[in-house]
Amino acid sequence: MPKVFISYRRNDSGAYAGRVYDNLRGRFGSTHVFMDIDKLRPGDDFAESLPSVVASCDTLVALIGKRWLYVKDRDGRRRLDRSDDLVRVEISTALSRGLRVIPVLINGARMPPMEGLPDCLKSLTQRHAINVTDETFKTSMASVVRTIKGAAPSDIYQDREKYVPNERSRERLFGTAKNREETIRILVADDHTIVRHGLKLILSARSEFRIVGEAANGREAVHLARKLKPHVVLMDLDMPDMNGLQATEAILESTKRVRVLILSMHNNPTYIRRALRLGAIGYVLKDAIDNELVNAIHSVARGNEYISPKVSKALLTESRANQNAPIKLLSGRERKVFQLIVQGNTQEEIATRLNLSVVAVDSHRGKIMKKLNLHSRGQLVLFAATHGLVE
Repeated sequence: MPKVFISYRRNDSGAYAGRVYDNLRGRFGSTHVFMDIDKLRPGDDFAESLPSVVASCDTLVALIGKRWLYVKDRDGRRRLDRSDDLVRVEISTALSRGLRVIPVLINGARMPPMEGLPDCLKSLTQRHAINVTDETFKTSMASVVRTIKGAAPSDIYQDREKYVPNERSRERLFGTAKNREETIRILVADDHTIVRHGLKLILSARSEFRIVGEAANGREAVHLARKLKPHVVLMDLDMPDMNGLQATEAILESTKRVRVLILSMHNNPTYIRRALRLGAIGYVLKDAIDNELVNAIHSVARGNEYISPKVSKALLTESRANQNAPIKLLSGRERKVFQLIVQGNTQEEIATRLNLSVVAVDSHRGKIMKKLNLHSRGQLVLFAATHGLVE
């Protein structure tokens, strides 16, 4: 029986990963299909342990969506360019060890061009790819199964009519229930005992929820998330010994199956944006009524984003304010550089006037264009004139 490792990027093909996992598990068994490392000893490095898990398999299925090539980290660097990027580690390990690698292109995604890939991944483009869409999911997965078993691409579609989906196969994400009859495992992380007990009382009253653990600080939340593997972590932001944002990042770097739902008193767009940027899939305020929290947990457990209406309103209000006063997006130093650029100064002249290096000026210029979604000096000048920003 072949062993299969599924490689995917949460922000690109996370919604499909659970479906693919269920389908392959129904064909090859749960002990032969992997999406994550199930056991790590304290102190083990995830990126170092991952290659041995991949190398123990016969086949790697690489799920590639439309954003796969371009997903960036919080510093704006493309993740594939980082040597510790988990997707890069997974696929490069499989390619270097001679495993069968099957690219699966999700909903119209294209095979990444060779020139856009790191050297260790370039040979991925030489692999036969299989296209999967919502409409063709069953037949396309039959093709994937045949390929895993060693069938030639030209033979893949010969027995479509014989394919019968496993009766136990169901749409769910990362082992999470999609219907209310199955249990959603929840870890509650909050430094206030009364809040944890209150949440436990509310959620335990529902048959589809099970509280598997409680954490009083961020570090404990990371440890329990790795150990207990809940479907959903209810994460507070203000906690000692590693805050909720740091804990969210640490959890999602070490396990892809956990969904983080922020439950916080903060309605500040800065907190909200950063939490979502770090990988949290939902954000709910602590003053939410019970039904809203229940709905949020169900949505997040299925792999869908959930943003509280109050949170959405806060983000929308900020967005409108920035549209009306776009210069507010820029830092003080960036505003000075912006003004000097639109006044016609060269980078060398700006560097002299602001006592900066030319490299620093160029860096500020790049940040300004990114924040304002502009691409040339001419567009900067036009933007300034349109918004009355020329002094």
